[in-house]
Amino acid sequence: MTTFVQTINGLLILNNDATTMKNFYFLLISSLFLTSGLYAGETDYTQGLSIWFDTPNTLQGYAAWYGGRPDLWKDENKPVTAGSGHNLDASWESQSLPIGNGSLGANIMGSVEAERITFNEKTLWRGGPNTAKGADYYWNVNKQSAHLLDEIRKAFTEGDQKKAEMLTRQNFNSEVSYEADGENPFRFGSFTTMGEFYVETGLNMIGMSDYKRILSLDSAMAVVQFKKDRVAYQRNFFISYPANVMVVRFSADQSGKQNLVFSYAPNPLSTGSMVSDGNKGLVYTASLDNNGMKYVVRIQAEKKQKEEHCVMQMES
Repeated sequence: MTTFVQTINGLLILNNDATTMKNFYFLLISSLFLTSGLYAGETDYTQGLSIWFDTPNTLQGYAAWYGGRPDLWKDENKPVTAGSGHNLDASWESQSLPIGNGSLGANIMGSVEAERITFNEKTLWRGGPNTAKGADYYWNVNKQSAHLLDEIRKAFTEGDQKKAEMLTRQNFNSEVSYEADGENPFRFGSFTTMGEFYVETGLNMIGMSDYKRILSLDSAMAVVQFKKDRVAYQRNFFISYPANVMVVRFSADQSGKQNLVFSYAPNPLSTGSMVSDGNKGLVYTASLDNNGMKYVVRIQAEKKQKEEHCVMQMES
């Protein structure tokens, strides 16, 4: 896990622009302490078409693919799968708020102590012809049975279902595993995660009231609202389809009440490193262990007047 510490006032933007086989993603986190015309909690997003919860999520599912202990999963202990079957992050599956635009997606957990944002992008995929055993290992499965295709088609055409099924079962039952731990390397492949963002707030549940976690279908926005020690806090999340950006705003109705700590838990099935990017940012460059697909997460802080911004760019 990589941590970027910054006292920020909250706006998060994730942007994508496709160019020549590459996708570029930009994530801007800032926070808004107090700005004229915008006050945390001033809008009731439960009105209209919405789904909402009145209880915060816990942090039990944090980095579920590591069992909550990412520090233990490295070197020879690295997993070959992020998990199969039972989902260890039950809250993500049943109580998170999903936002997305068809290519970029995220789930908002809405805990008070920290905001967890799991995210993914449609092109980050394991398997395929670039695994260690090469293209033939991927493409030539059942190639020796190709000459039987005409006979199977003929049986279907003639209505001989029994013969068609027999020839298919005997010759086209693939040896390829559907589970990542069933063969090495895993060639069938699967969609995988870009990781998880984690924004610690420094708050706790003591004295917290009026909690709401809302998916407003009218405004295409996810919202988290609560009050703590007479301060109203609000987080807004949305993903724009035309601009292909994800935006998150952390706001409070009193100044100086937010001290956010940002960290990033990368995909456990990849290998990468973090380096500084000038005096304003960090860059995490990685590739999937299975097929070498490369991706980049870029974090950059920009201060503009009274607001501070943290910009993250991802490239895959």
